[in-house]
Amino acid sequence: MAEIKTWTEIIKGLSTRKDRGASIPTGYPSLDHRVGGLGKGELTVLASRYPEVASTLAGNIAIDAALLDYDVLLITSERMDNVAVRIISSACLVEAYRIRGASTVPTECSFLSALLDCGVLPLSFCDMPEHVSDLSDVVADFVDGAERGNALVVVDGIESLPDGEPCEIAELLRTAARAHEAAILATTPSPYN
Repeated sequence: MAEIKTWTEIIKGLSTRKDRGASIPTGYPSLDHRVGGLGKGELTVLASRYPEVASTLAGNIAIDAALLDYDVLLITSERMDNVAVRIISSACLVEAYRIRGASTVPTECSFLSALLDCGVLPLSFCDMPEHVSDLSDVVADFVDGAERGNALVVVDGIESLPDGEPCEIAELLRTAARAHEAAILATTPSPYN
């Protein structure tokens, strides 16, 4: 039988850094088995025909990494309250409308919501910058403030930057990942149907 832990023990465990491997787990064991997690010093691009699917998966990966005490930055052009609702609803398996229209968070989501609200999780949010060059600076500033090899940057919707082509942005992010030994996960709509 598995050991049962209290919420206090779980929260205390969040602050204990563990020996890190060469990759950050996605929180999806079958995906980690196939791709080896998110490589430190590498860019991983998550493309989907439906952008909201890629965004939700990326958000869940961000939460799981933060729960494992990785420093996580989520950069997005979407409204932060929409991002938070989608992440919480997906992670807790609760329909988003139950969270959006509720005066209180459903019981199933209260713990995760509280962790996000009080800043216990090492998870930061940032609006998508207006220029490609600013994106590079945001990534560098965040990663430089994190423990070396302990950062995950999620860039949700690289196509939303008005002054860059997705391939150019991907190359910039790949260079940043290598230079800072950070795992970077970017989402974009798939050009294929």
